Amino acid sequence: MESTKTMDLIKIATIRKEGDDREIVIDKEYIEHCTGLDKFSHIHVLWWAGKYEDYRFEIPAIVDLPYAPGQVSGLFSTLSPVRPNPLCSTVCEMIEVDLEKGVIKVDEIDAFDATVVVDIKPYYSGTDRVEHVKLPDWAADWPKWRVPEPEENYEDQDHH
Repeated sequence: MESTKTMDLIKIATIRKEGDDREIVIDKEYIEHCTGLDKFSHIHVLWWAGKYEDYRFEIPAIVDLPYAPGQVSGLFSTLSPVRPNPLCSTVCEMIEVDLEKGVIKVDEIDAFDATVVVDIKPYYSGTDRVEHVKLPDWAADWPKWRVPEPEENYEDQDHH
C-alpha cells in the first residue's frame, strides 16, 4: 500500500557558509524561540536536504554503502540524505549565540549553504548519547567520535 499522507514543515532558519564561518540564520519570527540556547554548548540541527529532493521517489530499498566498499544495506540503515523524506540531523557545537542578529555560529555542519533548517533542539548529555552501541562489523573500526565532514568532501561522494 502506498502512503499518501503529507505533512507540512516550517522553515525556521537558513544555513549560511561563508569562508570558514558556519552560521544558522534564524528567521525573524523565530529569534525569540532561541532564548536560553546560549546556556548550552551543543545543539541538534534538523535540516532539509533539498538538494536531493528530486531523487526522493527513485530510491532503491537496498543501496551500496559509499563509506564501506563492497557492503550493501537497506536505505534506512544509512545516513544518506537521499531518502523519501530528506530530513537530516547534525549535532553542532555552538561558538556564539547572537539573539540581536538572530545568528547562531557553529563549529561545522554537514549541510550546504542556503539549506533550510526546520528545527533546533538543545543537546542534553544525559539523554542524547548512548554509552554502549551495537554497530555492524564493517563499522567496528570507525572512531568513537567523528567531526562532520566539510561539504567539499561530502559533495564529491555519490549519495544515491
